[in-house]
Amino acid sequence: MKGPLTSPPDSTLPPLTSDAYPWTGPQPSILRDGRPSARRRRRRGTLGNILLVADLALTVGMLELAEAARQMLPFGYQLPDNPILVLPSNIVTVLLIWMVVFHAYGVYDPQYHDSILNPWRVLWATLTSAVIFSGALYLTNRDLPRLLFIYFIVADLLVLLLCRLILWPLVSSASWYQRRVLIIGGGPVAMEAARMVLRHGQSGLRLIGCVSDTETGELVNEDDPEMPPLPVLGPLKAAPQIIRQREVDDVIVTLPWSEREQSERLVRNLDRYPVQIRMIPDYLELSTRMQVENFGGLPLISLNEAAITGWQARIKRAFDLVVSLVLLVLLAPLMLFIALVIRLDSKGSPIFTQKRVGQYHRIFTIYKFRTMVSGAEKMAQQVAEVKDGALIHKRRRDPRVTRVGAFLRKTSLDELPQLLNVIKGDMSLVGPRPELPWLVVNYAPWQYRRFTVPQGITGWWQVNGRSDRPMHLHTEDDLFYIRNYSLWLDLKILLMTIKVAVTGKGAY
Repeated sequence: MKGPLTSPPDSTLPPLTSDAYPWTGPQPSILRDGRPSARRRRRRGTLGNILLVADLALTVGMLELAEAARQMLPFGYQLPDNPILVLPSNIVTVLLIWMVVFHAYGVYDPQYHDSILNPWRVLWATLTSAVIFSGALYLTNRDLPRLLFIYFIVADLLVLLLCRLILWPLVSSASWYQRRVLIIGGGPVAMEAARMVLRHGQSGLRLIGCVSDTETGELVNEDDPEMPPLPVLGPLKAAPQIIRQREVDDVIVTLPWSEREQSERLVRNLDRYPVQIRMIPDYLELSTRMQVENFGGLPLISLNEAAITGWQARIKRAFDLVVSLVLLVLLAPLMLFIALVIRLDSKGSPIFTQKRVGQYHRIFTIYKFRTMVSGAEKMAQQVAEVKDGALIHKRRRDPRVTRVGAFLRKTSLDELPQLLNVIKGDMSLVGPRPELPWLVVNYAPWQYRRFTVPQGITGWWQVNGRSDRPMHLHTEDDLFYIRNYSLWLDLKILLMTIKVAVTGKGAY
């Protein structure tokens, strides 16, 4: 929208009632200004309805195609001539299950920023529908050939995913599909919200900037130099005007709890505009992860919930056990050779044990190949340094490190015995580094959050600087890992660890 605004200031806008804004005659500017965003919303809703009909038609078509494939392909047991394998009741069942499950997953809801064209939602919705359909067949029609069922699910999954993959680049770049996002507030929470919006830009989200009373110019994320600056478009009182000018679709409120009253007034003032309002509680500084639960109709936000629970914890544990056992078998000859070399290089046991702090502050014994002279622990606090007010307990050219130990540290081979800790359940392959008890005593309160997950052999800190970074910065890396945990992140860190171990960067 170009040119000066013709609507009066918000303080003079009357409430939206039929008496104030009769539907005959010229419409007030506040209603005219909402037309572009409302029109885009209607188009996204229309796209969702079209895809609903298309998905159901394609699904029924794949069911018929699977029936023909079962009759024509020479697999499975011999069928009688011209059999009717798919009954009309099966088609009705498929339509009902697919429609209900896909709506439950929000596949066609334009309110979700990544729903309509997101192939992952379609993938999980189709798999869930297949499980429910198999249960329905067990109760109603056990005569349906299993091969037909497999043909149907595979074909339906492929065609629905192909449909999304073709539409995504064609539709996501269209102006009517894009959702224009304005962030209200500044500071770390606003930057985190901006980072997530930019990350999902391929799903149609377009970040236009933020409004703030405490920030001017541009906000820069120093922890993520690749993130473009976030422009500050004006103070909070200019939010309604900016919403009209920029045709905003979504508003994300990130104001701190101390400005609760101002947030409430602002949200109520924005109710008159056709925008989707979302609020991020300013609890990021209090918790690594938050969980919202319903308790007697009241929404409760858990601030100190364990970051990795349920099926994620079970998958992580199973992954740790399988990989650790395989690595121990494959690396056993190398580990025996390293132990022998250590013993020949210096006096003392080749295995070094030490007390460390694990998940939930549990003390356990960690195993490592010895890289220092005997009695090195007694000199630990003597070599620790304070740089820029931060504690650094490792330094280059440590006089306690042996010749073999220097090589083991540079290549991270000294960590191999910790595979035993992983099998015992003391540690994980990936996670925050288990810390020394005397260092934990010196922690700031916020740093204790790193103990809400299993401590790891490698982690986000180790692949982003290792010993080059002071303790308070590597704790921030640990909290980043906890907030963004996924199995894929674990795999990424493991692959990055191989690269870091080969180059030896930051290890001493």
